Amino acid sequence: MHYGRLLKRFRESKKITQAQLVDESITPQFLSKYENGKSDIKLSTFLILLDRLNVSIAEFNTELRGLEPSPQSKFLKELNQAKHSKNKIFLRDLIKQQKQLSSKSQNPRYQHNIILANQMVCYISNQPYDSEQAEVISNYLKSVEHWGIYELTLFGNSIFFFNTVQLNSFVSIILSKTNKYSAALRQKDEFAKIMLNMINFCLFNDEIETSESLFVKLESILKGKRYFYQENQLNYLYGIYYIQMNEVSKGKEYCDKAIEILIHFKDYDSANAKQEELDKLLESIGFYSNLSIT
Repeated sequence: MHYGRLLKRFRESKKITQAQLVDESITPQFLSKYENGKSDIKLSTFLILLDRLNVSIAEFNTELRGLEPSPQSKFLKELNQAKHSKNKIFLRDLIKQQKQLSSKSQNPRYQHNIILANQMVCYISNQPYDSEQAEVISNYLKSVEHWGIYELTLFGNSIFFFNTVQLNSFVSIILSKTNKYSAALRQKDEFAKIMLNMINFCLFNDEIETSESLFVKLESILKGKRYFYQENQLNYLYGIYYIQMNEVSKGKEYCDKAIEILIHFKDYDSANAKQEELDKLLESIGFYSNLSIT
């Protein structure tokens, strides 16, 4: 939706006329064109109009996102759909679309999206990831001094193809990279989800010490927040951690409880995935064999 049309909605909802909103810097006629999507205005003027409407940027963005998902959100949703359905044709079409967009724009986002989709093809095909493409994403993220939502989301969607060395290089810098916008980022559950993914990666790649430090950091992030899903996932990962530390019974109890909660809320796909992951881990340490012997 054009920003002007949404601005008009806010203005009308507050019973403010165009004449009341404008001043000498912008005429009612020009405002009318903007509100109808027929012209644009300077950012500074737009911010002044929001202030006169007593509407914050956060409120405007919330309303905007509620009305229409951003192109990037749409792409990531479709990427996730292709992953779960293991649909290579869908992925190749996404790559084609992003290449067309990339040819018309210098925005690095499209090249990043092409890499994400290409790596996803490798994932569902059980093929090795392209290390050079992974390095492109890694170098971009390291070059950005202060991560915003885009960089954080890009990192979260790249974890699956980063190798252990690359991931470890981010462990020590992710909090400093997100520090400037931490208040805004941590209000979004995306931040906690990414930390959970990092812990999961470390636990299953023999990076126990790294996972321990991440557990502490995530606990501080979740403190005082009502992130039920993330807290349940955290308990599941604690279970995996205890199992790997040879406290098998305690760890299995944690994992079983987390899976039961997912089943209770009818999140069967997540429950099944975690049960399969848990069974595979327990089988690898001979847990079920020991049960059959006794």
